[in-house]
Amino acid sequence: MLTFLLLSCGVAFAGGKGVPAPVPDEPKTECVQPEKRLVTIGKGSADSVLPDGNDHAYAEEAQCYLNQAYASGCLERKLLAAKFSTLERDEPTQLARNEAAKAWQIFTKNAPYPLDLRWYSSRKSVVGYTYFDKNNVPGSGSETRMWTNSRMGLSAKSYGAHQGHELSHQRRAGAFGHWTQHYGSWPYMVGDMAEECIDEQF
Repeated sequence: MLTFLLLSCGVAFAGGKGVPAPVPDEPKTECVQPEKRLVTIGKGSADSVLPDGNDHAYAEEAQCYLNQAYASGCLERKLLAAKFSTLERDEPTQLARNEAAKAWQIFTKNAPYPLDLRWYSSRKSVVGYTYFDKNNVPGSGSETRMWTNSRMGLSAKSYGAHQGHELSHQRRAGAFGHWTQHYGSWPYMVGDMAEECIDEQF
């Protein structure tokens, strides 16, 4: 009876001394792509990201994490509850710091967004970039490409959050910037809160 009680409390015996029983590793929750998506892999992605490419599974997993943060409502809840230092945009109409609901509406109104995922290599600490390409896109068109520094070695979770950050810079998703304030700006908060949601769910 005593042995049963000790074992049921998570204690095993080794050499006459009680030691904690090993706790089994928690199984990893596999990400399942939701129907409601914020991003998809664009046809203009690097060859390695397209189907049959070496990076395709990695990119798919990253987007799955970001899409789950979006579809679950977690990302929206966190952003609407946040305090912003700026909601600066590369648009004539700027938003006030308390207009997060309007920013969310602008950011998500054209979802799902195909992202043409590209790579570059740099020793600088910048994770990546995107921009509105005025030379190659008609006036009302939108930039679809984003680049990620391959030297950063991002996990799939961080890569998914990074895609949310870069998407927010694109004109089709609001053209949000962080020229005067970095942290507390919409792009950084999108990335940070996406990662928080992902860590909470997976």
